[in-house]
Amino acid sequence: MKKFFTFQILVILSLFAFFSCSNLLNESTEADNNSKAYISIALDSERTILPEAHAKEDLSYELWGQPKDGKEIKLYTWVSYSDISNYNSLEVTAGKWTFTLKAFKENTQVLEDTIEHNVTYGKNYLSFNLKEFTGTGAIELKLWFPAKNSGKVVITMTSDDSSLNTSYSKSFTPEDFSDSKTENDIAYSAVTFKEKNIPSGYYTVNVAVYQNDGEAAKITYSLFVKICSGSTSKSEETIKDGNYVTIYKDGDKILWNAIPDVSTYYVYYYSSDINDNNGVFDTSLFEKKKYVYNETSYDISSFSYYDYKSYKDYLYVAVKANGYESDFSNVIKILPKKLALNYSYADSVSKITWESVSGVSSYKVYKKADNDLLSVNNEYTMTLVSGGDSVDVGNVTEYDVTADIAADKYTYFAVYSDKTGFSEIVRISPAKVPVIDYSDSKITWDSITDALSYSVYKYSSKENLPVEGLEGFFNTGNFKDALETQTSTKFSISETSSVMYEYYAVKANFENDESSRYSNVIKIVPKPVISYSDSDSKITWEKIKGLSYVLYSYESSENLDTNTFDITKMTKASLPTQSCCITLPNSNSNKIRYYAVKTTDSNEEFTVSNVIKVYFPAPVISQSGSSITWDIINDATTYKVYSYKTDNDLSEDDFDTGLFDDYPYTTSNNSYSLSSSYYMYTYYAVKAVYDNGNTSGFSNVIKTFTGEAPYINYSSNKIDWDNYNSYDSFDVYSYTSESNLESSNVDTSLMSPEENVTTCSYAIAENKSNNYIYYAIKGKLNGYETDFSNIIKICPTPVLTLTGSKLSWNCDSVKLYSYSSNENIDVSNFDISELNYQDEISESTYDLSSRYMNAKYAYYAVMNSDGYSSFSNIIKVFKAPYISKLLNSIRWDSDDAADSYEVWSYSSKRRINVSYFDTSLLTKKASISKDVHEYAVTPNSFEYQYYAIKTIINGESSLMSYVYEIVNSIADIVPFVDDFENGSPIVKALMLPYESGASYKIYKYETSANFDETYMDTSLLSYVETVSNLEYYSDINKCEYKIHLSDKYQYYAYSLVFESKESILSHVYKISPNNQ
Repeated sequence: MKKFFTFQILVILSLFAFFSCSNLLNESTEADNNSKAYISIALDSERTILPEAHAKEDLSYELWGQPKDGKEIKLYTWVSYSDISNYNSLEVTAGKWTFTLKAFKENTQVLEDTIEHNVTYGKNYLSFNLKEFTGTGAIELKLWFPAKNSGKVVITMTSDDSSLNTSYSKSFTPEDFSDSKTENDIAYSAVTFKEKNIPSGYYTVNVAVYQNDGEAAKITYSLFVKICSGSTSKSEETIKDGNYVTIYKDGDKILWNAIPDVSTYYVYYYSSDINDNNGVFDTSLFEKKKYVYNETSYDISSFSYYDYKSYKDYLYVAVKANGYESDFSNVIKILPKKLALNYSYADSVSKITWESVSGVSSYKVYKKADNDLLSVNNEYTMTLVSGGDSVDVGNVTEYDVTADIAADKYTYFAVYSDKTGFSEIVRISPAKVPVIDYSDSKITWDSITDALSYSVYKYSSKENLPVEGLEGFFNTGNFKDALETQTSTKFSISETSSVMYEYYAVKANFENDESSRYSNVIKIVPKPVISYSDSDSKITWEKIKGLSYVLYSYESSENLDTNTFDITKMTKASLPTQSCCITLPNSNSNKIRYYAVKTTDSNEEFTVSNVIKVYFPAPVISQSGSSITWDIINDATTYKVYSYKTDNDLSEDDFDTGLFDDYPYTTSNNSYSLSSSYYMYTYYAVKAVYDNGNTSGFSNVIKTFTGEAPYINYSSNKIDWDNYNSYDSFDVYSYTSESNLESSNVDTSLMSPEENVTTCSYAIAENKSNNYIYYAIKGKLNGYETDFSNIIKICPTPVLTLTGSKLSWNCDSVKLYSYSSNENIDVSNFDISELNYQDEISESTYDLSSRYMNAKYAYYAVMNSDGYSSFSNIIKVFKAPYISKLLNSIRWDSDDAADSYEVWSYSSKRRINVSYFDTSLLTKKASISKDVHEYAVTPNSFEYQYYAIKTIINGESSLMSYVYEIVNSIADIVPFVDDFENGSPIVKALMLPYESGASYKIYKYETSANFDETYMDTSLLSYVETVSNLEYYSDINKCEYKIHLSDKYQYYAYSLVFESKESILSHVYKISPNNQ
């Protein structure tokens, strides 16, 4: 099965430095420019509809090249396509080249593509898309699909070259189906898509097979087509039910097309040491898979070492959409994974680390120092490192390289074992060269020892130049004068919305006008600016050279501000494209669609364009209860409601809109109330009217039955209703949901009926689940039914719990009922009719500690206040003792029925407001005999102490008493006095109590907020200093601590320190800003 096809030729230039060669670059760079390049050819497997005259094996190929300021020469000839795959290498000189790949059929050239490339250090990938010189071709595609899909088939063919601006589309009805066949007991129909005079180039063909009009496509299918001059591209495809996944490799990712209504995909993979280029992969070998949610891509680097059977294995990958019994996608091959090597620096130690591999007894660490900034991903660098110094480190997984790092050169490290081969390469920069990073619109770097300043350099270009990687390094000769020289280690930049790339680097400057070499180069990708054209439904933007684009979209009924739009709401709406325009699909949705474009290359996404919104103004109406409604359409000022009344049962889909009356009802609302009628049916449609005077076409047509719906009530676990209209019977509908919905928001299409109820009441069992149950009815008469009645919500029966002195429940809001009595009643036999309504509570807890109890026992229950529900379980509590303080004791009231009392306490350096005390902090301090009603406490200056009491009767405890605070307060800060300088109060003094031999710890919090400091959260205070020997005023026995005013509020407290012990904090004192 063919599903996704590419025709791409990659020329890989592996560069090796040779210092004897002449310099063809003619540019100033820090790396040595004398180098050679070795060309090797790597071809992805070709799967496409090719012209019948241009089969790949029927063609021969020539590679031509022209160096800068040189003549064009033929570099190599391949007599067949397969020879390219087996070709090894070809030496060329480094520099700026123009390469041309030509294809011939019987000595006549038929295809060609020319590109320019600046050959630098590292591998250089050259992608050719072979094109015709001039002319047009044709396509003939015969498509077989399951015959049960008897609706229309739509085939669209669109050019991948934005300059062609060419697309073709054809819709086939069952009358157009040209042939039939049966395979494996499945009947298939066929259509044939033919087009002539198509400009040469690459095209995407999208197929959609529908079963019924107005429904989503049952089958979607895509393929790529190559059109050549004077030839016909032919193919015959058989597709099955479902949606087809097509994958391709793009840099470090695999990507695939999105399947409608699918959010989960599985990435299947198989590890093998066989390098299979030409065979058909056996998908039954797949035994492992990865789970991908809400994405249409997978990062190849996410495959760990454990996904491979061996480090030298290849990985074969395919994708399936979850929920579809479809075939696997096409299979792609991933090269063996190298052992990952990591670098870290901490506590002046530099280390390289790697993962332990089973079966390896010893590793070797290789190193090489070099003046040149080389890619860690090419063969030249690996050749240098593998020929460098090495040390056998045994069976360890880390190595200290601190002493091995060169001061003024780049140092390269790799790890080797017989089982893994060479690992990835780690490059460590010279100590005196900055390493810059970019985030939050800033370039930052670590300071360099002995550096006096740093110079920032900038270069702007429309070219997407390599910075570092397989395509080479940035030519720092592009940098001219420094943009700015500064001592700071960060530099702010602004995002560019032009089509210019911006490149930045930094040098460190030292004494004697010496400077470091350039840092690494940071590339800032420009931001595209998109616009929308109503005339052709296209989103367009100015092309940024060297980038692809991905369209993102979001649909909403809300008219959102595009300037503050949350881009994370959007989902990917297209595969990457190099075109600078995208045609939006038609839609019958009346919602607003929001679009943005992200720039991308083969590895990652970069900048995001502005957000635009596109309107689809046709209303879509529906019946909701006794109204027809539609979403508000932006820019529509009013709506016209059309109606037609009749006793005839007409089709809504084929309704003749000429029957509508000539005097529609005009409204500015998005709803219209239905009314009773002498006629059995009323048909409705709506038009939107815009401020420019234009109107939309008719909305969809809906049919309503005008019999009045019953009204239902709830009482005593049943619903009942009247039957004024003498209906024959009723259908009782119900819907169970985990969500707590307003009755008006319930989707009645989800409700299930119990049909033909002939009474006017319906029993409902108590709802003991955690779900909400919604009820409604319809009246039926002579085969017709009314609209839904009102909807009644039955909430889950709440569960009431008591923790400490707090009641809590498992729903949002409740109606609280209670009953007080001196009688100890068994809650399992409690008569709920005794309960009295007390209050409606929207919080999730209710504190009983602050409530006065006029009897010994209180009984509580709740009902869910969001709707109807049964009573919860009954909670019984008994009265808490009253607590007070007498000298150095706490006391409480006696209870004749008490068996004992419990003393609970908590100590804290920080003061706590007892009105909001969290009783869960208290721990049991002591159990006290029932004859004792007093407990001695010892106040001290080092802790606040909090006490509460419980009464114990028959093993049950009462509510927690009020929490009492015990403190031996130290003297607090007294009001400040003002010191004046030049008539203005700029210094204030806090007068602290004098304590002989004590020092003072000062705490402070400064903020622009003005709040009550009485019960301030003292955790906000920060330690300032410890002071002693303050200026002493004997007449008032105080010490003076001076404070300078600021433009903010200052909050101060202090503690006394006696013999290394710190007292509790004083109360907090607030000092206003100097301007108040």
